Amino acid sequence: MEKTAGQIEGDLFKAIQATDLQAGINGKIYRKGLRPLNSQSEDAVIYFVDGLSGQKQKGNVEVNVFVPDKDNGTGVYTQNLSRTTAIEAALARILSQLPTTEYDWKLGDTIRTYEDKDSHQHFVCLSLDYSRITF
Repeated sequence: MEKTAGQIEGDLFKAIQATDLQAGINGKIYRKGLRPLNSQSEDAVIYFVDGLSGQKQKGNVEVNVFVPDKDNGTGVYTQNLSRTTAIEAALARILSQLPTTEYDWKLGDTIRTYEDKDSHQHFVCLSLDYSRITF
């Protein structure tokens, strides 16, 4: 049976909760749209990006971990490089912790950090391609 976008996002959310990611960040893990506005914690957000239906469903999902920028003392915010680097490494490790009983997870893009200027945060993005056989 095919799954909906929400079901796939929920499955990844549960899978990420079962990894050691939570221990490596000072925030929580959320599904898209549920992270508190103006959060200044290192929160992970799970996103369904796109998918194709059929006998073999496949698509892309993301895990984005937000890291507040550091004020350098003059009111200028800069990337917290030590934290984003550590989180990039943590996301690389959790890929091997994801269960493969229902989904085949593969790295979609290089794990990397993006700037979110409006919120004075950066976020580390783990892009995952998935495929699953429908029955």
